[in-house]
Amino acid sequence: MSGIRSKKKEEARYRVCIVSAILPPAYGGAEVAAFQYALRLRKDPQSDVIVIGWDRTGVYKESGNDFDFVHPVTFPENLHDAGGVLIYLQQYAHMLRCFISLLSPMWKYRDRYDYIHNFNSGFAFNRVSILIARLLGKKVVTETSLVGDDDPFSLGRFLDWKDYFKPKYVRYLFYKMADAYVSKSSVITDIFRKSEIPMNKVYEISYAVDTDLFKPADEKLKSELRNKLGIWEKGKLILFVGGINERKGVHILVDAFAEVADESPELHLLIAGPTYKYDQKYIETIKGGITEKGLDGRIRFTEKSISNVDEYMRASDIFVLPSKKEGFPISVIEAMSTGLAVIGSDIPEIAEAQIDDGVDGLVFEQGDHMKLADAFRSLFLDSNLMANLGAEARKKAVSNWSTEIVDRKYRELYSNIRGLPGYQESQKVSGLSNNLQPGKKIKILFNIPNFNTAGSGRALLNVIERLDKNSFEPEICCRHSKGELFTQAQSLGIPIHIAHFTTLMKPRGRAFRNVVRLSKFFKKLNPDIIHSYNYSDDYSEALAARLAGIKWIYTKKNMGWGSNAWKMRTRLASVIIPQNTDMVEAFFPSEKNLHLIPIGIDISEFANNENTDFIRSKYNLVNSDPIIITIANVIPIKGIEFLINGFSLILDELPNAKLLIVGEDKTEYADLLKSEIAGKGLLEKVIFTGRQGNIKPFFKAADIFILSSTKAGEGGPISVLEAMASGVLSYGSDVPGIRDQFKEFQDQLFESENPGAIANKILHAMRLTQKEKKERIRKQTDFIMKNYSVENEVSKLEELYKLIASDSGINGRTGVLKKSA
Repeated sequence: MSGIRSKKKEEARYRVCIVSAILPPAYGGAEVAAFQYALRLRKDPQSDVIVIGWDRTGVYKESGNDFDFVHPVTFPENLHDAGGVLIYLQQYAHMLRCFISLLSPMWKYRDRYDYIHNFNSGFAFNRVSILIARLLGKKVVTETSLVGDDDPFSLGRFLDWKDYFKPKYVRYLFYKMADAYVSKSSVITDIFRKSEIPMNKVYEISYAVDTDLFKPADEKLKSELRNKLGIWEKGKLILFVGGINERKGVHILVDAFAEVADESPELHLLIAGPTYKYDQKYIETIKGGITEKGLDGRIRFTEKSISNVDEYMRASDIFVLPSKKEGFPISVIEAMSTGLAVIGSDIPEIAEAQIDDGVDGLVFEQGDHMKLADAFRSLFLDSNLMANLGAEARKKAVSNWSTEIVDRKYRELYSNIRGLPGYQESQKVSGLSNNLQPGKKIKILFNIPNFNTAGSGRALLNVIERLDKNSFEPEICCRHSKGELFTQAQSLGIPIHIAHFTTLMKPRGRAFRNVVRLSKFFKKLNPDIIHSYNYSDDYSEALAARLAGIKWIYTKKNMGWGSNAWKMRTRLASVIIPQNTDMVEAFFPSEKNLHLIPIGIDISEFANNENTDFIRSKYNLVNSDPIIITIANVIPIKGIEFLINGFSLILDELPNAKLLIVGEDKTEYADLLKSEIAGKGLLEKVIFTGRQGNIKPFFKAADIFILSSTKAGEGGPISVLEAMASGVLSYGSDVPGIRDQFKEFQDQLFESENPGAIANKILHAMRLTQKEKKERIRKQTDFIMKNYSVENEVSKLEELYKLIASDSGINGRTGVLKKSA
């Protein structure tokens, strides 16, 4: 039999070599899909294809098949496993035979293809082709076809140190050399997420079904097909297509049929698939049971593989797949495309990835033949249900699994891994960036020192919770698992890495080694972008990211700049996210790679009614008027002493006023303030509440909120936003960070570090009429919703992430972004 004789398509854009461990007419679901795909590529003027396949038993040659684009290779297969350690030598010898057999044709036809495409990753034959392809400089796509067989967990499971010396580990190393991995369903994608395969190499592309070939038949055509196929012309026909083995659950199907056979005498079962290649004892047991139950005339086996599956489907009424393990079974989507009433076991590969129970098919508890029998009964008793399920199944198949949709996704995959011109445009046309293909997700590593600081930690969680998970794949790295919010971070169900993401930069020699080590850590995690929520002046994190070739951005939250380290941090950043306009003017007047995105809050969280009875009782607030609060840790930068002094100035005019200072008060500064308050006899008037887990009741109890930060300024204090969102009349010192938050309420700002100015604002608030107060509070709320909602923040961040990920020119100070509010 000759090799490849098809003419090379000189103008082809996609030149593909499919490697298959099985050639027709031998049967294998993934291999059938591979060959059907090859036939489609042959017809596509943009594509060229060749197939290099293993004719392991010679059936391809004996069948008379002689496709001009197929190069068959032959070498003996190990029919029996050797015993003991000899099995490993046997497996190494098999890999060597695969290598020798594949090397010659892959080299000979190297100018005919740019991509090696494996539809099955389970065979050594396929994985050896990955090694050869990499040696030849070709791109490799490899697919997972069966959960528990060729998924990354199954291939990479090594339970003992000795496993790393076995052939399985070598084959796994070959597997990890691929450029792209195709998951056939969301179930398999979840397995990839838990594996060590980088998610930016994973694409979710299902098998395809020819919806023009697999289409519903009317009763006349159905009768003609049954006559042609030599099967029962009358009655309802249940069809199974696949291998006759225990994994497929054929015995479950036969037992379920027997349960309903007497109830439906015109019901028949056709089991289509080869029997010669599977456990003969299993098959004989099934056949013996059929005879024993007197069902020989109503259950029939084709005994061999069938090439006209579409005709059998169109001649049937119900399709059943009772498997206990699958990948993304093609037979199910073929049956759905044909408009059959489809019943499948409730394994995730079917129940989550293909059938919506009760809408476009039925699922039953895997292994329970009585539940399958009940599913049969529900169809027999309601003919409308059968018709409706079939109609909805057809719609789903056409919308999701047609050859046009799947082949377009493959073309986009090929373009992506080779970086072909026009890929971005193709991506826009197809909407690929917005669908469920993980290969197009942007992986972002968020680095934060800890979750002890509620403001920063909550701000980060607000973002991660709302990121579009169809477009982004977030992970977190923090130094330890302490902190009130760490448990909430864990509940997000995303990877959290406990590790130091910075290192000391002195002494220089040791620092360089540490940075290199840190860069290897980042490279192992393999994010597209690192977003640092570390608000210090450290630049080791940025340097390590640059060494790893990863785009690194940071949020500049505070108004500190003291050291040259900030300049290094800025110089190494791909993009800087300042929090306020003062920050831009003070620190980044000439920078172009800026994106002004203030931290936002969940406004709905502060719009709820909170019970304040406990607060009023505990702090004796019942007859207090006004109740003034500040939410701040008691540290000098918050200017608490100026607030207390300003508050004391209004007590003659407002003797029932009280001031609550809500925040961490276990500091020397707090102790000093408490001592001064005691000396002034204000212990009943000025109350330190300490750190509070829930601050919302304090907002609801308050009449006035004041943030009295010193002239050092703030980045973007969240407490002001929360107060405004809670409907509390708010005032703040006229300093960077706070100034932006009051840009539409200039008369609610006061001179920083001036107690008299604070006193005047308190009196100003108390002199407002109720109508004036309500109007100011309404404007505050509208302002926050428009400018500081977390949804607004996340929307801007998503836009930024997409821009950074898609622009290879964004690299350190060569960023192309403009300042924007």
